[in-house]
Amino acid sequence: MSGTDVLSGMDNMWFIMEDLVDFNPACAGTYTFRGEVDIKKVEEQMHRQIARFPRYRKKLANLQNTWSGASFVDDPDFHVMKHLSSVRLKSKNGSDYVGRDELEEFVGHFVAEPWDFGRPLWQTVIIENYRDETGALSAMVTKGHHALTDGQGFVMSQMAVTSFGKELDRVMEGGKQKLHDAKRGLLPPSQYHPSLKKLDAYQGAIWLRFLLLCLYWTLWFINLWIDSLWSVTQATQAIFFWFMTFWRRSMLTPHYYGQRVREKEYSTSEEFPMEEVKRIQKAFSNSIHVTLNDVVCAIISDVVAEELHQRKPDAGVVNGIISMINKYVPNPIGIFIPISLRSPGDWTMTNLSTAALAYLPSNYTGSNPSFKTMYDRIHRTKRRLNVLKHSLLPRINFWLNDVLGIYPILWPFPLLYKTPFGVSPLRFIMSFILDLVFTSFTAIVTNVPGPAKEPLRMADVEVIRWTAIPPQAGKGTLAIGIISYAGGLSISVVSDKVPGAEGITRRLTDKFEKRWKVYLDASDKKIKN
Repeated sequence: MSGTDVLSGMDNMWFIMEDLVDFNPACAGTYTFRGEVDIKKVEEQMHRQIARFPRYRKKLANLQNTWSGASFVDDPDFHVMKHLSSVRLKSKNGSDYVGRDELEEFVGHFVAEPWDFGRPLWQTVIIENYRDETGALSAMVTKGHHALTDGQGFVMSQMAVTSFGKELDRVMEGGKQKLHDAKRGLLPPSQYHPSLKKLDAYQGAIWLRFLLLCLYWTLWFINLWIDSLWSVTQATQAIFFWFMTFWRRSMLTPHYYGQRVREKEYSTSEEFPMEEVKRIQKAFSNSIHVTLNDVVCAIISDVVAEELHQRKPDAGVVNGIISMINKYVPNPIGIFIPISLRSPGDWTMTNLSTAALAYLPSNYTGSNPSFKTMYDRIHRTKRRLNVLKHSLLPRINFWLNDVLGIYPILWPFPLLYKTPFGVSPLRFIMSFILDLVFTSFTAIVTNVPGPAKEPLRMADVEVIRWTAIPPQAGKGTLAIGIISYAGGLSISVVSDKVPGAEGITRRLTDKFEKRWKVYLDASDKKIKN
């Protein structure tokens, strides 16, 4: 595809929000490699990626339009090497090589760098002299503006040109075909449930196709009705918790006035084997199965609660009053969770995700909580996340933003951002409202599924570790990325580098590792008994 690529409403929305609120919508990722990466081979891989996903070679145009959204147009000066570079970082101990500390510091600087809207909105840097205990001999850091696509779109476009590409094509096409067949009553009965395998022998019979067609659409309408009820629950919870917490939000960095600090901090945890995840799931499940997300989000809320418990209260009379209220009134931890609406088989480079707020338990349970305490936290977390999974409101929110976001004169509210005569004199109201919303929760938390079993090869070199990071929201919020890759799971954290809270991201990943062991030990004891 060449020429003009008109942005969808969701794509355009990121530029409007960036103009109104002080935040950087950067999706980022890191890779460590078992060998030394050749920049020429990375360049060749990038060319294949760009050929399949042309947005990577396009720059922004028509950003200031009042009646229509921006567009991506071909950049006549585009060259891959303007977006791809290699560096040798300076070691803190005088060595020729760098490790985790230097890489994490570099990622913090890299994510914080502002965008140049006169060129395609992505950048990749190879770290030539990176080494670590896993056997890594090089590393790579990449980022792209959220207007290009959503997190799943970035991951798919990167995986498509790796050794996992053919398998990904097969999985994507298989998912698309399965949905196509189910809607038409053509899916084998055993695909619905293994106990129906005997009916596969009648596949193709008119009566069976009619029954399966009725089954699919009956279940679809039942789910729609149930999701409508969940929507009422979500609306009630969201309104109640938001108004109870936005003015006393739980931030892990000190409050300060003035412009947002520019520098960022980054850290990633060690990798946890998926076998450990399954043991925790087994121990804490009952008749209700707990998912990977339930477990990880519960531990994240536990870690945040511990950090808040240990943090000194902010100075000032107002902050003192809020701290006093928080001692007696529960203040659940708000996390903003992206939700993918991408259909099976959809490779489109655009934003096809929405998001919603979940409020997780905030009670600090000490360094050695009982099994019942951990069990309660996981299942309370599960109940809060279930509301988001089934509610229709995130999908309605996506539709509204996608329809209105392409018209700057209408989004977020008519005439509050732009008028027919230019910038609205009431724009400050919109900035205030969005800033209030963007700082009303603690973190954006996203889960990116990578190749689950085997490591992939990128530019002909095996990728040992892979991390993915969503954007932060407003001032003082965190960005937390969860990724499962090659039989392991890890989390990564980005935070503003605020004086008085230096090292916050490393403290959080260290605490997550310790808390993980607490939950795992409790799980093993439960399973043995």
